[in-house]
Amino acid sequence: MLVVLARDGDVVAERLAGICEPGEVVTLRPADLACIGWCESVGESTLSPSTATAVIGGRKVPRERIRGVVTRLPEIAERDVRHVARADRPYVAAEMTAFLIGWLSNLACPVINRPTPQCLWGPVWSPERWAMTAIDSGLRARPVRRHVVFPPPVRADSMLEETLAMTVVGDRCFGGLDAALHSGALRLARAADVDVLTLQFDSKGALVSAYPWLDDPSEEVLHALRERLRA
Repeated sequence: MLVVLARDGDVVAERLAGICEPGEVVTLRPADLACIGWCESVGESTLSPSTATAVIGGRKVPRERIRGVVTRLPEIAERDVRHVARADRPYVAAEMTAFLIGWLSNLACPVINRPTPQCLWGPVWSPERWAMTAIDSGLRARPVRRHVVFPPPVRADSMLEETLAMTVVGDRCFGGLDAALHSGALRLARAADVDVLTLQFDSKGALVSAYPWLDDPSEEVLHALRERLRA
């Protein structure tokens, strides 16, 4: 069983399910966290894989059946817990997020990406840190400048710069034609300790942005993601 942590209507989750065997991919939704059936160890106590259970898609599932997890949520938000009294939603959402950080961190199967204390799908780095780490990884990075204007200026789509997208999945890199960029992107992903990384480069090959999730992956990227989960 491959698990995608996502909200209803997540297009990437649906596309991933479409290239896998029927029933192989199931979605773990925020509502599942409020269902009876979860069984996990706390502190120094441990449970055998056959004893630990989760609730996925409304069904109780032994943890040992989970072969891989893709995280599509940065956190559990207040809008995910509308069944809770409004005043309690911030607390409940924060507690669910904290539980998922612990649960995902303790899974022995592949988890893309592993959570950090700040985010369920990996590191939350500033543009400056991504740029510095990219340079340390052998890439060039565009200087980061911050300029705040109130109100913010309106930019037409025609004025937006075209960038080259590149995606890392495990030890493979997709997009672009420059082997040096591929090698640097893989080193940057390893430095960030992520399995999936999306990067944007300008026309001169300098890094513009990087983030540890997939926006609109190609079929090739989805197949690589499937194989990474099955590893």
